[in-house]
Amino acid sequence: MLICFFSDIHGNGYAFNSFLSQMERISPDKMIFGGDALGYYYNFNEILNDLRANTEITCIKGNHEDMLLKHLEGSIQQDYLVDRYGDSYRNIKHRLSPENISFIRQWNDYLDITIYGLRMGFFHGGPEDHINQRIYPDSPIVNEKAYIRYDYVFCGHTHHKHQRTVGKCHIINAGSLGQQRDGKGCSYILFDTDKRSYEYRIVEYDIQLLEKEITKNESSAQMREKLVEVLHRKSN
Repeated sequence: MLICFFSDIHGNGYAFNSFLSQMERISPDKMIFGGDALGYYYNFNEILNDLRANTEITCIKGNHEDMLLKHLEGSIQQDYLVDRYGDSYRNIKHRLSPENISFIRQWNDYLDITIYGLRMGFFHGGPEDHINQRIYPDSPIVNEKAYIRYDYVFCGHTHHKHQRTVGKCHIINAGSLGQQRDGKGCSYILFDTDKRSYEYRIVEYDIQLLEKEITKNESSAQMREKLVEVLHRKSN
């Protein structure tokens, strides 16, 4: 079985459409989205429409979906979200369609499946904190028992591609489909359960088009500079 795991689109419709074109050619058996369809960039409604229409994609909640729901409930204010993540969050409760809000409410915090004897966990964060844990190559593993049950853990959130092991558990971070921060490109994972092997695939898109949207939509010069910089970040 071929599984595609992708995460952290962050409203980047250009990268997402390129990804969907690749999926048409690859035709994986299962597709799992690790959360953060929104935040930073602006095509979140269109992306959510596509995710909702494709019943073959299983979606789990990211920290941005979690913050959105708390914003809708009144426990997180708009100014906080705009200051940290930009104007994509301005008036978002009125810009998101009711169907997409209802869709996000249905997402689980994680996915736990067993296929051909392989126990796999899919998270935005990780087994220690399903939504907010950040697993970098050098992140301390505080609770190793949380990993013992798994052969493979797939995660996102950090926007950095990497792999590491805890005991017998292989931890694979898919990076980000829409906002790479490691200088190695926007990416997703293809995992072959028969061969027990995986590979990163890079998504190419026209960065200048997204840069124009940032310039058009961001009212803060500091946020514009921050968002444009990450688009052009190169690996050290």
